[in-house]
Amino acid sequence: MIPDLLDRCAMKKFLNHLRDNWIKYGLETFTILIGIFGALTIDNWNEERKDRKKEHILLLQLKEEYSINQLLLEEGFQSYDSSLWIMDLTLNHTGPEVDMPEHEILDSIRLVVFRTVELTYSTISPDLSTDRIELLQNEHLKTLLSSFPAVYTRYKRFEALSRDLVIKQRNLHQSYISILYRVVEMQKKDLAHHSSDFLGLLRDRNLQNIVVDRILVLRNAVDALVELADKNDAILNLINQELSRFD
Repeated sequence: MIPDLLDRCAMKKFLNHLRDNWIKYGLETFTILIGIFGALTIDNWNEERKDRKKEHILLLQLKEEYSINQLLLEEGFQSYDSSLWIMDLTLNHTGPEVDMPEHEILDSIRLVVFRTVELTYSTISPDLSTDRIELLQNEHLKTLLSSFPAVYTRYKRFEALSRDLVIKQRNLHQSYISILYRVVEMQKKDLAHHSSDFLGLLRDRNLQNIVVDRILVLRNAVDALVELADKNDAILNLINQELSRFD
């Protein structure tokens, strides 16, 4: 009987010791886990704060670029208005039986220029890592920024077509008009130059065809530029909306 009692006391003592150790080690483990969790939480908070600071800087850079784009697009529309006006004027004075136009009109017709709209999206470009655009929290803004280069490329295709037609028109002009006659500095050298046949140029079917092609391409370019301007405006609006979070 006494040995059984001693065995029970020893067992009870052992279990109490085991319990005390479990509580002790459990508390220590819990304390360690709390410390680790707290450290991770602080690290995550610091990383999030750094990311938001980077996002703010990125948004400011984007605002500057797309604000410049907005001004460049406005200038582009003005340039296209001028080009289309000249093309319409030229078309009205082409044909097999047209007469020689007034000097001021002829000067406008002889003005064959190529206009280009050079925009920027260097902050977010296909050449950069996607890590940077992932700093942005607005998914719609990220989508617009990602699609902007493709819309710009579409516009540039019409611009390239317009450039080719301008070169073609200039070459045609040179077959009728003496370039030497138009260069004042060379005229002073008293060099003999070929005469210019302005009326022959205006009556040439090729000129009329080129002008019609240019008008059609310019109109398509303007439509593409409108789409580009709408995209640029939408991006700017979202940028300003996102920047308001940092006020």
